[in-house]
Amino acid sequence: MPKRPNLSDAQVLRFVADSTDATMVEADERIVAVNQPFLSLYRYLNPEVLLGQPVSVLYADDDSDRVLEIKRRQLQGGSAPAIFEFQGKCGDGTLIGLEAFVSVSQVDGQVLLVTVVRDTSERKKVEHTLRNSEGRLRAALESLGEGLLITDIQDVVQFVSNRMLALTGFTLQEMVGRAAFEVLLPPGERETVIRRNHAQLLDTPERYQMRLFRRDGSSFWAAVTAVPFRDSDGAIVGTLRSITDITERKQDEERMKFQAVVLSQVREPIVAVDNDGLVSYWNQGAEDLYGFKFHQALGRPLKELIGYDCLEAVANERVSAVLIDSGVWHEEGAHRKKDGEAVSVELSIGPLKDVNGECCGYLTVIRDITERQSAAEVLRQKEEQLRQSQKMEAIGKLAGSVAHDFNNLLTAILGYTELLLRRLDRNDPLRSDVEEIKRSGIRASDLTRQLLAFSRKQVLQPQILDLNAVVLGMDKMLRRLIGAHIELVTVLQPGLAPIKADRGQIEQVILNLALNARDAMAAGGKLTIETANVDAEPSTLRGTSAPERCVMLVVSDTGCGMDAETQARIFEPFYTTKRQGEGTGLGLSTVYGIIEQSGGHIRVESELLRGTTFRSFLPREAVWKETSTSIRGELDLPGGTETILLVEDDTIVKNLVHQILTRTGYRVLAAHHGAEALRVAIQHQGPIHLLLTDVVMPLMGGRDLAKRLRELRKGTKVLFMSGYTDDAGIHLGALEPGTAFIQKPFTPDSLSRKVRDILDS
Repeated sequence: MPKRPNLSDAQVLRFVADSTDATMVEADERIVAVNQPFLSLYRYLNPEVLLGQPVSVLYADDDSDRVLEIKRRQLQGGSAPAIFEFQGKCGDGTLIGLEAFVSVSQVDGQVLLVTVVRDTSERKKVEHTLRNSEGRLRAALESLGEGLLITDIQDVVQFVSNRMLALTGFTLQEMVGRAAFEVLLPPGERETVIRRNHAQLLDTPERYQMRLFRRDGSSFWAAVTAVPFRDSDGAIVGTLRSITDITERKQDEERMKFQAVVLSQVREPIVAVDNDGLVSYWNQGAEDLYGFKFHQALGRPLKELIGYDCLEAVANERVSAVLIDSGVWHEEGAHRKKDGEAVSVELSIGPLKDVNGECCGYLTVIRDITERQSAAEVLRQKEEQLRQSQKMEAIGKLAGSVAHDFNNLLTAILGYTELLLRRLDRNDPLRSDVEEIKRSGIRASDLTRQLLAFSRKQVLQPQILDLNAVVLGMDKMLRRLIGAHIELVTVLQPGLAPIKADRGQIEQVILNLALNARDAMAAGGKLTIETANVDAEPSTLRGTSAPERCVMLVVSDTGCGMDAETQARIFEPFYTTKRQGEGTGLGLSTVYGIIEQSGGHIRVESELLRGTTFRSFLPREAVWKETSTSIRGELDLPGGTETILLVEDDTIVKNLVHQILTRTGYRVLAAHHGAEALRVAIQHQGPIHLLLTDVVMPLMGGRDLAKRLRELRKGTKVLFMSGYTDDAGIHLGALEPGTAFIQKPFTPDSLSRKVRDILDS
């Protein structure tokens, strides 16, 4: 091993003195320089008060001679720093306990004493353990609290602190006198450290991190601060290294680097913010979703980027409670992309914690749910349409059932009223009362007809129609009904395709919509009726039951309009926005029923104060077809002698019809339902000229009965009657061409004429 020079305690003390605060320089027992910490310790405001003064002014009278003697000996050749305690006398006369470190230095041939003074009041425990100058020096270094390692110019350890021994597991004897990095580093890493050491010897302080090994073979990461120091002649004589164990911090850094690499590969957007809401992490998924690159987002407020700040959500007491309980908060919201486009997202927010367990920010995992929400919205609309359809269907069934039963009652009321009127003389005082009963019955019949139209259980007589001709044929009547204060405009597409519908019912649709528009334009406005051939594209009719190729009837007004709640209920029977006594609430429900029963669809578009538009879509017929209907004039004597098989499950109606037919000369065979009627027909020996039957009956309906009876008696004619028809053989109440039908309620005259007409046809 090459010979190495000793590094004296004075040299070590010189370096330490240069790095302390309270320092004084003296020559010939007089003060020549002090620094500010020294003045503060001695409670002087101005250094000029001390400069040139004998140093004895700084010592208590009892200590002055002793201190001066120590310093004289130091000047006579003491190589080690002089370390001693004394009572210092402050500028205000108070005494304080001090400790001095005195070393000799030469500047331009002048011998100087450098004294470093420390207050000993905070180091009483150290005072009791220090026994000599070497112990005092070590205690001063140990008080710095770091792992300290002092080496000479050959990197041989001269001093090692207890903290350094605790970090490495070596003893003092195992380290002092040996090359430092022969002890602490494996051979493969020594060259790197030697180069660093040479840099320090060239007066280049350095900070770096490295892995050091312990006595047991384990290792730890250390942060090293290496500073060169000089002797009294200014020559570099060694290196002081301050060493801190940063293993945990290094592990956290490596873990964070690993996590960053992993998170950067996650496709879902991940964003982290600090406690000020500034972006501290922004992965590739976030770049793809929002359009901001990492360097554009880092350090910027999250709210400024995407219109959202998770700190605002966390500030909510409910959110904070969930975070404390489970550590994660989930929510949905709308964010903004770089180009301004809105995006629907689902968030999972959790706190980020530092090494001390303190919250240092929040991590947010983001999922783009725009498509999912769109699909959910479509599903919601479908469900709403289904619920509305089911509701309307249920209401329709109820309305149809009520109307059917009520029509049976009205048939009896009107029938017996008519029979009664035939018996009363025109001057009979009771006649006006009976006629009033008849008029009331007719008005009630109109209401039930509207209910049947809504429930789609009325009987239609469909024919091929030109919708333009229907609209033009109603022009004069509509202008009279809506009044001069409303302008009527018709926009009819030439070459309009034909439709198949009941003309009277289509006229009723137009009439009801026109009257509804009139009531919405009390102060005047414009009513527009349009027709057009339409190929129902998904974008315009998605979710509706409209036919793909159809004829569209549009009735629009410039009236008061409707809100969303009113639009949702506008087709319900008995729902009306008019004042009590001004409407029954059946006009639009009738329109709805007629359009739906005709195989079409109707929808409404409206805004408050911006008018209303009703669009009806009816199936388009491919070609015009000729239809003919045989109509006979009224018979003078609507009676006869033929045999009629009457089948009716309602006893009141059956008795009334039986009475009407027998009074006009017919022979009547009566049955309560289809099965009974077949038995009567089989047992009857003579001809049966006409089957007059209700459509819906228990055990066997009118449709099946007619089919079975025609097999037994081929010449028997058939006339159906009903309050509505819901028979499976007559789809939605639409009778096959040539099928005879009479709608309840009917009068004796209308029944007699209808029966006579069928028998004579």
